[in-house]
Amino acid sequence: MTNEALREANIETRVDHRTLKAQGIDREPRPRLPWAAVAAERKGERSGVAEHIRERHRQRVAVRKEKEAQKQVDNTTDRSSSAGGAPVEQGSRQEPNSSHDMDARRRQAVQNWLKYRANLEQAGREHEREASRPLSMDEIRRRAVEAWKRLHARGAESQPSAASGREHDAGRDRGEAEPARDTPGLGDE
Repeated sequence: MTNEALREANIETRVDHRTLKAQGIDREPRPRLPWAAVAAERKGERSGVAEHIRERHRQRVAVRKEKEAQKQVDNTTDRSSSAGGAPVEQGSRQEPNSSHDMDARRRQAVQNWLKYRANLEQAGREHEREASRPLSMDEIRRRAVEAWKRLHARGAESQPSAASGREHDAGRDRGEAEPARDTPGLGDE
């Protein structure tokens, strides 16, 4: 629903409920700052909470970079040891598979996203074309009959509308009012 509302508002941003890892994005999530800390910083005040959260984020990013560097070193040493201990030539040295795979995943994720966006835009244009043309009475009747058949197939009974309820009440009131005229009132003796 959020993405649909963003599309209707002509905003390019989209929301994805999946984790960054599931989306193929290789980075730490941005830190979430409390609204009070953001408001204080906008006023020019110092926010210790925001500084603390940002520092913890910087530490997580640094640890992650160190782990990635260690993995690359481990992959390089594993390949050189699997080659029988022979030194690896610089010309034959390859990037670790994990970074190559991540680049391929990123490219594929971007392509999938662009295809998804194109399909959404095409569906939106088709919906606009369909919604913009005036409907004939036959088309309106056909759609109403189809909707009624779907409801009937599910076992749903049609509910009286508020307007028909008012008409029923008005008819009942008229029916009760007629006998009241026949009965003698206080001034009719």
